[in-house]
Amino acid sequence: MPAFESMLNESLQLPPGLGLSTLREGMEPFFRLAATQPVSEKRTFYDTFQWTLWYNRQALYHDGSKTVLSVLSKDWIDAPLAIERSETGPGPFPSAWPDGPLRRRLARAVGLRALMPIAEIHSSTCTVDFTNADQKVVFRLDLISLFETSNQHTPYLRICHPHPLRGYHQEAAAALAQLKALGCTAIEKGPIEQNLISSGRAPAPYTLRPVYGLGPDEPCREAVRDIVRSMLSLARLQEQGIIDEIDTEFLHDYRICIRKIRSAVSLVKGVYPESYTV
Repeated sequence: MPAFESMLNESLQLPPGLGLSTLREGMEPFFRLAATQPVSEKRTFYDTFQWTLWYNRQALYHDGSKTVLSVLSKDWIDAPLAIERSETGPGPFPSAWPDGPLRRRLARAVGLRALMPIAEIHSSTCTVDFTNADQKVVFRLDLISLFETSNQHTPYLRICHPHPLRGYHQEAAAALAQLKALGCTAIEKGPIEQNLISSGRAPAPYTLRPVYGLGPDEPCREAVRDIVRSMLSLARLQEQGIIDEIDTEFLHDYRICIRKIRSAVSLVKGVYPESYTV
């Protein structure tokens, strides 16, 4: 897609107070607007404990009728990579799913890790047609309000997703310019990321090889303490997954952490009291 057309397809974040009625007023000198009735949907998003899909820039969700793997972007929902019709959400292990593009993509990506629900986002979408003086539809956009729960009245994010129409690129550019004049801005953090941050589940890189930040002049006792504290924190992260039997990788990683702690402590038997290292 040419850069100009790509720019015309970028979603924008709506400012507070810019609803359909104020949008009509702001566009009145240039376009007349006609909107459909809002359509409500719920999407449940899934990922592994170590955010495998997130760091592969992918999103997996179920909307009540299908499971979709899509590209992850700052937009609401981006281009689908694979779709499977299903009235129930995906099972935890893609290797147990029916054979198909979705299973093949995910089984390779997540391996032995289980997929878990990470976010539930409710949306209300209406489509708005922009007509010119000749009453021709020259531009279209979706107004999307996003909520964390079904009974939430104030959306945590409102965005507009443009749909430029063939042969009307100038009108699309004019409409987008007016949207920005009305206060619409580029989306800094996407809807999924904002939802995760507000719920205290912001994605973070996962590794069993943390950077300990040891200095060349750091005393041995402090260095070992830093190593043990880091690995113990990682071990504790695995405990609930072991208790809930989510997948076998929790126990596997827990054992690695404990083994590393034992290995570090075994090297300093002359530094700590014997009762600490036996």
